[in-house]
Amino acid sequence: MRNRAAIGVALLIAGLAAPTGVNAAPLPEPCAKSLLYRIDRTDTTPSWLFGTMHSPDPRVAVSPAVAAALYASRQIAPEIEFDAAAVAVLAAAMVFADGRRLSDYFDQATLARIQAGLAPIVFPPEVFVRLKPWAVMLLLSVPADMGRAPVLDQILVEEARRRGLTVAPLEPGLAATAAFEAIPIETQIVAVEQALAHLPQRAALMERTLQAWLAGDLDRLYDIVTEPGRSDPKIARHLDIVIYQLHDVRSLAMADRLREPLRGGRVFVAVGAIHLHGPNGLLAQIRAQGYKVQPVC
Repeated sequence: MRNRAAIGVALLIAGLAAPTGVNAAPLPEPCAKSLLYRIDRTDTTPSWLFGTMHSPDPRVAVSPAVAAALYASRQIAPEIEFDAAAVAVLAAAMVFADGRRLSDYFDQATLARIQAGLAPIVFPPEVFVRLKPWAVMLLLSVPADMGRAPVLDQILVEEARRRGLTVAPLEPGLAATAAFEAIPIETQIVAVEQALAHLPQRAALMERTLQAWLAGDLDRLYDIVTEPGRSDPKIARHLDIVIYQLHDVRSLAMADRLREPLRGGRVFVAVGAIHLHGPNGLLAQIRAQGYKVQPVC
């Protein structure tokens, strides 16, 4: 699989092109809406939570506040691993190893639409025929130019390594794909069909999502993600399953894995911004662990 396929599975959901170097600056005052949060408790030093976006759009870069938070940390906890070995493991999980084929779930006309929708990825025929429906769903949802440049998550991890910070991913190895595997195959099929139906609107949807991210508007981001279920009741049940597995289950697991690192303080957590939202999101779950969580502009 080419670069976009590997990057797509590595990112998993649904980071942006950024400068290779970032400059520290004093942190600004707290604000009402943000993607960066300071985590405090009386028995430890502060940590930081930052919501990223998985897109190569060049309009988003590492801000001075984010750089300052990273430089004040001793450890970075990204959503997943970004090294070649980890990406290879994740990419291998995208294909059936038990004899099943993509053609078991889609007719030839739909398979042709999938192949066209995944362009410009060039899959060897023996790989394409064994793709899992959830992998197709994922790859159809990422920007068409994914892989053009490092995403923000990668930039932050590379900068952290350059500065000698410990890197401790929240979803190591195949943990990153467990939520996808838990989605029933019927729901995976519906999700692929919906992604194909909305391919002409993909660029516009990405732009709306980016604007919500730039505004630090977590409510609007969540509304965009859940919008298909409100506009088409026939898929609402399937969307609820996808949201539960990819948002709720993963966010709760991340919060649990953060318990010990946060006790030590000076942890910079970098995950997709959608994982910050809602009662099962990281903001609520970290507050439930007894921390004060404040937005920083």
